[in-house]
Amino acid sequence: MRLQLDKEEAKQLRMKLLLYRFRVLRGLEAVDSVLSVDSVNRLGASPLGFGNGRIVELFFPLVSVANKGREAILEYAKDMHRSRLEEEQTTIEAQLVQVLLACESGVEQGRIAIQKVSDKFNEGKTEREQWKPRTISYRLKKMGFKSCRMPSGNAFGKYWDTVLIERLKKRYPPIDTPKQSTESTASTELIETLMGPRSGDPCHICGKQPGRLHLIPGEGEKVICDYCAKEYQGPL
Repeated sequence: MRLQLDKEEAKQLRMKLLLYRFRVLRGLEAVDSVLSVDSVNRLGASPLGFGNGRIVELFFPLVSVANKGREAILEYAKDMHRSRLEEEQTTIEAQLVQVLLACESGVEQGRIAIQKVSDKFNEGKTEREQWKPRTISYRLKKMGFKSCRMPSGNAFGKYWDTVLIERLKKRYPPIDTPKQSTESTASTELIETLMGPRSGDPCHICGKQPGRLHLIPGEGEKVICDYCAKEYQGPL
């Protein structure tokens, strides 16, 4: 690694990056539409169509400005999101959410008995794997459920907080929930939006396939098909 910076080379690089930014931002009105409320509701919980929080923070800027390889970036993002989701689905909190949903029929006057949740949680587990009601109660308290006494006696329970449960259901979906088709559709829509709609005109290079409108520096706008765009030498 060179110890001294070539200021002239750095200046040229900065100018190229700035020019690239201006060219990309010129076509990012479509990205604003992806971030609109309607689009987010249609695509899912995030502008990527999957994931939220850190996943969106990491990958949406990359997808927005990438001139090639958007599909690869989205696939990598989906793999990371899926891996994190599977990790969360194996936690005790995720198991307790599914147990609570299975015990919903046992709710009495907006309350659920700790013993009932504990019995359901321990079903099919060996004696060493089973948890005591007190431990279950402590875990539910950490998840946001408030303690109470059951109306039918002196048994302890938790208030059945429907808002909290709905939020936990979104964070800890069942492991066998099919999400691939939704993610795939949303990702495809995002790629189509960012790359621009297909034009009915044939490609200016091969003259065969219909293509998309690209901005070529020094040449203006041209219709280029996806195949020729991959082989194109120069910025699009």
